Amino acid sequence: MVRIGSRGVDVAQALPDGESGQGLVEYSLLAGLLSIAAVGVISLIGPLLPGLYQGALNAL
Repeated sequence: MVRIGSRGVDVAQALPDGESGQGLVEYSLLAGLLSIAAVGVISLIGPLLPGLYQGALNAL
């Protein structure tokens, strides 16, 4: 039971049959996709960072 305001709402009863775990699966897939994208971006940008920091250090 989930408390919303002063009344309790049973989430499993509020959802249509067969859809009780659908949101969890969708969020899990989205989180997995975002983590794979983050690893890809970091692996592409990672080698460029030392040169960027060195340029900033040389400018000081």
